[in-house]
Amino acid sequence: MSGTATKPTGPAASHSDVLKHAEYLRFRTRERLREIGFAADFGEAKDILKFWQSFLHSPNPATSEVLHARHVCEAVVIFPASVGSIAELALFAHKGDIAQKTLAIVHQGYHNATSFFRQGLLELFTIFSGRREFIDYSNHEACVEEAVRFVEGQYYRRMDELSDLKWLASRNLGSVFDHAMEPGTN
Repeated sequence: MSGTATKPTGPAASHSDVLKHAEYLRFRTRERLREIGFAADFGEAKDILKFWQSFLHSPNPATSEVLHARHVCEAVVIFPASVGSIAELALFAHKGDIAQKTLAIVHQGYHNATSFFRQGLLELFTIFSGRREFIDYSNHEACVEEAVRFVEGQYYRRMDELSDLKWLASRNLGSVFDHAMEPGTN
């Protein structure tokens, strides 16, 4: 996958158009996240796959992407349009720990579709706490901003959890409350 994508113009009226817009949205989202200070990359990047395959002897790219999403990523954004991105969403859909930190931004044109993708995969994904938003892919700014809002939300949620853990770890041990429930301490 190259380092840039051409910005498509016009509506996302056909499947071919949706694919072009989705490719651009992936790159623009990564670029925007990096601009505001987040580490962002594609799970299928050769260096990421090579790391997991050598570090944990991952047997295939799918296992590598699951390991990366599960152990490294705090937020995953997918624009499911191509066979690969839909397969990735399917791979993550039933893994609750990954689904919970994944946002699927789906082209608005599929909102009322009766396809297996819409009525099967996307419904299963939300059952496992994945988040999905339907946005017109030709509205690039709205798609990117939704992705950024999701990533920032995941970041702030994690910072809040870490703050709570830091507070618990820094409590003054040995106070009257630490042993209040032990027998003979009334």
